[in-house]
Amino acid sequence: MQWPKSIIKQLVATLLLLKDYDFAHGEPTIDSLEFYDKPAHWNFRNTSIGGPLTLVLCNNSRSGVTIKTSNNILRIYCKNEIAERRIKSTPFLPKNRDN
Repeated sequence: MQWPKSIIKQLVATLLLLKDYDFAHGEPTIDSLEFYDKPAHWNFRNTSIGGPLTLVLCNNSRSGVTIKTSNNILRIYCKNEIAERRIKSTPFLPKNRDN
């Protein structure tokens, strides 16, 4: 049976790839994995990845990644309305370390 090994290889390769972007899923559960009845075939770091099923990470509503550009390092994450309201209603005030 080839598919269990291919699913594990797909998961490990995907997470290794996303590690380069400081990927954080935010809420990883078994429900965050979907399987499609389509063959997967790709190369990752000189290793053939694939099998009879395709693994897809889903439920990324709390995920984030870091992207390095030529001028900046950007952290991209999904909008959180609760945090946005709190930031707007309670401005950040630095604490005086001397007190």
